[in-house]
Amino acid sequence: RDLVRSRGLGDVYKRQHCPSVMKEPTFEIIAADTSYSDMKSPDMRGKAASAVILDPYKVEVRGCVADGQEIQYYLTPGKHGFGDPFVGRPLPFSEENKGWWVKAKYELKDGEADRYILQKAEGFKVDYKDIPGKELKAKFKASEPPLSLVFRISISVEEYLFLFFLILYILIFLIILIVLILVLLLVSLLISFITVF
Repeated sequence: RDLVRSRGLGDVYKRQHCPSVMKEPTFEIIAADTSYSDMKSPDMRGKAASAVILDPYKVEVRGCVADGQEIQYYLTPGKHGFGDPFVGRPLPFSEENKGWWVKAKYELKDGEADRYILQKAEGFKVDYKDIPGKELKAKFKASEPPLSLVFRISISVEEYLFLFFLILYILIFLIILIVLILVLLLVSLLISFITVF
Protein backbone atom coordinates (compact mmCIF):
# COMPACT_ATOMS: atom_id res chain seq x y z
CA ARG A 1 0.00 0.00 0.00
CA ASP A 2 2.83 2.42 0.83
CA LEU A 3 4.43 1.61 -2.52
CA VAL A 4 1.18 2.39 -4.34
CA ARG A 5 0.77 5.65 -2.43
CA SER A 6 4.40 6.63 -3.05
CA ARG A 7 3.70 6.43 -6.79
CA GLY A 8 0.78 8.83 -6.31
CA LEU A 9 -1.73 6.17 -7.27
CA GLY A 10 -4.10 5.09 -4.50
CA ASP A 11 -7.53 4.47 -6.09
CA VAL A 12 -6.67 6.66 -9.08
CA TYR A 13 -5.20 3.67 -10.97
CA LYS A 14 -8.72 2.81 -12.22
CA ARG A 15 -8.75 6.14 -14.05
CA GLN A 16 -5.58 5.38 -15.96
CA HIS A 17 -5.58 4.39 -19.61
CA CYS A 18 -3.37 1.29 -19.30
CA PRO A 19 -2.17 -1.10 -16.57
CA SER A 20 0.08 0.31 -13.86
CA VAL A 21 3.27 -1.56 -13.05
CA MET A 22 5.23 -1.00 -9.86
CA LYS A 23 8.62 -2.68 -10.08
CA GLU A 24 10.83 -3.34 -7.08
CA PRO A 25 14.01 -5.43 -6.99
CA THR A 26 12.26 -8.53 -5.63
CA PHE A 27 8.66 -8.22 -6.89
CA GLU A 28 6.29 -6.48 -9.31
CA ILE A 29 2.73 -5.27 -8.82
CA ILE A 30 0.42 -4.95 -11.83
CA ALA A 31 -2.83 -2.99 -11.35
CA ALA A 32 -4.76 -3.77 -14.53
CA ASP A 33 -8.22 -2.37 -13.71
CA THR A 34 -8.75 0.59 -16.04
CA SER A 35 -12.55 0.77 -15.63
CA TYR A 36 -12.69 4.58 -15.63
CA SER A 37 -9.97 5.42 -18.13
CA ASP A 38 -12.07 8.02 -20.01
CA MET A 39 -14.69 9.69 -17.81
CA LYS A 40 -16.05 11.67 -20.83
CA SER A 41 -16.90 8.49 -22.76
CA PRO A 42 -20.42 6.97 -22.34
CA ASP A 43 -18.96 3.68 -21.07
CA MET A 44 -16.33 5.57 -18.98
CA ARG A 45 -13.62 3.43 -20.61
CA GLY A 46 -13.32 4.84 -24.13
CA LYS A 47 -10.75 3.33 -26.48
CA ALA A 48 -8.43 2.20 -23.69
CA ALA A 49 -8.28 -1.59 -23.34
CA SER A 50 -5.39 -3.84 -22.31
CA ALA A 51 -4.64 -7.51 -21.82
CA VAL A 52 -2.21 -8.86 -19.22
CA ILE A 53 -1.01 -12.30 -20.35
CA LEU A 54 0.72 -14.43 -17.70
CA ASP A 55 2.92 -17.46 -18.16
CA PRO A 56 5.60 -18.97 -15.87
CA TYR A 57 8.48 -17.06 -17.47
CA LYS A 58 7.07 -13.70 -18.48
CA VAL A 59 4.14 -11.33 -18.37
CA GLU A 60 3.05 -9.63 -21.59
CA VAL A 61 1.04 -6.41 -21.48
CA ARG A 62 -0.59 -5.27 -24.71
CA GLY A 63 -3.47 -3.06 -25.71
CA CYS A 64 -4.23 0.52 -26.62
CA VAL A 65 -4.38 3.74 -24.62
CA ALA A 66 -7.05 6.47 -24.66
CA ASP A 67 -5.82 8.07 -27.91
CA GLY A 68 -5.79 4.70 -29.72
CA GLN A 69 -2.01 4.19 -29.79
CA GLU A 70 -0.92 0.62 -29.09
CA ILE A 71 1.27 -0.49 -26.19
CA GLN A 72 3.18 -3.75 -25.86
CA TYR A 73 5.96 -4.85 -23.52
CA TYR A 74 7.16 -7.77 -21.42
CA LEU A 75 7.86 -8.08 -17.70
CA THR A 76 9.82 -10.91 -16.13
CA PRO A 77 8.64 -11.97 -12.67
CA GLY A 78 11.15 -14.82 -12.62
CA LYS A 79 14.10 -12.39 -13.00
CA HIS A 80 15.12 -13.75 -16.40
CA GLY A 81 16.40 -10.36 -17.47
CA PHE A 82 14.78 -10.15 -20.94
CA GLY A 83 11.75 -8.06 -19.95
CA ASP A 84 11.55 -4.31 -20.25
CA PRO A 85 13.98 -2.80 -17.72
CA PHE A 86 12.19 0.56 -17.39
CA VAL A 87 8.39 0.05 -17.20
CA GLY A 88 7.23 0.39 -13.59
CA ARG A 89 10.24 2.34 -12.37
CA PRO A 90 10.32 5.92 -11.11
CA LEU A 91 12.62 8.23 -13.03
CA PRO A 92 15.96 8.82 -11.34
CA PHE A 93 15.63 11.49 -8.66
CA SER A 94 15.96 15.10 -9.77
CA GLU A 95 13.74 18.18 -9.53
CA GLU A 96 12.77 17.77 -13.19
CA ASN A 97 11.89 14.07 -12.78
CA LYS A 98 10.10 14.34 -9.43
CA GLY A 99 6.91 12.27 -9.35
CA TRP A 100 7.32 10.88 -12.89
CA TRP A 101 7.62 7.16 -13.51
CA VAL A 102 7.61 4.91 -16.57
CA LYS A 103 4.03 3.86 -17.25
CA ALA A 104 4.25 1.77 -20.45
CA LYS A 105 6.07 1.18 -23.71
CA TYR A 106 4.46 1.77 -27.09
CA GLU A 107 4.32 -1.19 -29.45
CA LEU A 108 7.40 -1.17 -31.65
CA LYS A 109 6.45 -0.83 -35.33
CA ASP A 110 8.81 -1.49 -38.25
CA GLY A 111 11.32 1.30 -38.65
CA GLU A 112 10.19 3.17 -35.52
CA ALA A 113 12.39 4.00 -32.55
CA ASP A 114 11.08 2.82 -29.18
CA ARG A 115 8.93 5.24 -27.15
CA TYR A 116 7.62 5.18 -23.61
CA ILE A 117 4.77 6.79 -21.69
CA LEU A 118 5.63 8.64 -18.48
CA GLN A 119 3.02 9.31 -15.80
CA LYS A 120 2.69 11.62 -12.84
CA ALA A 121 -0.32 11.41 -10.52
CA GLU A 122 -1.29 13.92 -7.86
CA GLY A 123 -4.60 13.10 -6.22
CA PHE A 124 -7.04 12.44 -9.09
CA LYS A 125 -5.01 14.54 -11.52
CA VAL A 126 -3.00 12.33 -13.85
CA ASP A 127 -0.49 13.72 -16.36
CA TYR A 128 1.10 11.76 -19.19
CA LYS A 129 3.94 12.54 -21.56
CA ASP A 130 5.84 10.57 -24.17
CA ILE A 131 9.59 10.12 -24.11
CA PRO A 132 11.86 8.55 -26.75
CA GLY A 133 13.56 5.36 -25.58
CA LYS A 134 16.99 6.86 -26.26
CA GLU A 135 16.29 9.80 -23.93
CA LEU A 136 14.85 7.53 -21.22
CA LYS A 137 17.88 5.22 -21.36
CA ALA A 138 20.16 8.24 -21.02
CA LYS A 139 18.29 9.35 -17.87
CA PHE A 140 18.74 5.93 -16.25
CA LYS A 141 22.28 5.46 -17.51
CA ALA A 142 23.31 8.67 -15.81
CA SER A 143 22.13 7.39 -12.41
CA GLU A 144 22.22 3.57 -12.21
CA PRO A 145 22.23 0.34 -14.24
CA PRO A 146 18.84 -0.85 -15.53
CA LEU A 147 17.07 -3.30 -13.24
CA SER A 148 17.34 -6.15 -15.74
CA LEU A 149 21.15 -6.06 -15.42
CA VAL A 150 20.79 -6.56 -11.66
CA PHE A 151 18.26 -9.34 -12.27
CA ARG A 152 20.68 -11.29 -14.46
CA ILE A 153 23.01 -11.73 -11.50
CA SER A 154 20.44 -13.52 -9.33
CA ILE A 155 18.32 -16.61 -9.92
CA SER A 156 14.72 -17.03 -8.78
CA VAL A 157 13.04 -19.91 -6.92
CA GLU A 158 11.18 -20.85 -10.12
CA GLU A 159 14.50 -21.15 -11.96
CA TYR A 160 15.99 -23.28 -9.16
CA LEU A 161 12.99 -25.62 -9.31
CA PHE A 162 13.15 -25.79 -13.11
CA LEU A 163 16.88 -26.61 -13.04
CA PHE A 164 16.39 -29.15 -10.23
CA PHE A 165 13.69 -31.07 -12.16
CA LEU A 166 15.61 -30.81 -15.42
CA ILE A 167 18.71 -32.33 -13.80
CA LEU A 168 16.52 -34.95 -12.07
CA TYR A 169 14.92 -35.97 -15.41
CA ILE A 170 18.32 -36.16 -17.09
CA LEU A 171 19.67 -38.37 -14.26
CA ILE A 172 16.62 -40.67 -14.44
CA PHE A 173 17.03 -40.91 -18.22
CA LEU A 174 20.74 -41.77 -17.85
CA ILE A 175 20.01 -44.40 -15.17
CA ILE A 176 17.36 -46.03 -17.39
CA LEU A 177 19.77 -45.95 -20.34
CA ILE A 178 22.55 -47.59 -18.28
CA VAL A 179 20.14 -50.25 -16.97
CA LEU A 180 19.00 -51.02 -20.55
CA ILE A 181 22.60 -51.31 -21.75
CA LEU A 182 23.42 -53.66 -18.84
CA VAL A 183 20.33 -55.77 -19.57
CA LEU A 184 21.31 -56.00 -23.26
CA LEU A 185 24.84 -57.01 -22.28
CA LEU A 186 23.53 -59.69 -19.91
CA VAL A 187 21.13 -61.02 -22.55
CA SER A 188 23.91 -61.17 -25.16
CA LEU A 189 26.21 -62.95 -22.64
CA LEU A 190 23.44 -65.45 -21.83
CA ILE A 191 22.81 -66.10 -25.51
CA SER A 192 26.50 -66.61 -26.23
CA PHE A 193 26.80 -68.88 -23.13
CA ILE A 194 23.80 -70.96 -24.26
CA THR A 195 25.11 -71.31 -27.81
CA VAL A 196 28.51 -72.48 -26.55
CA PHE A 197 26.95 -75.27 -24.52
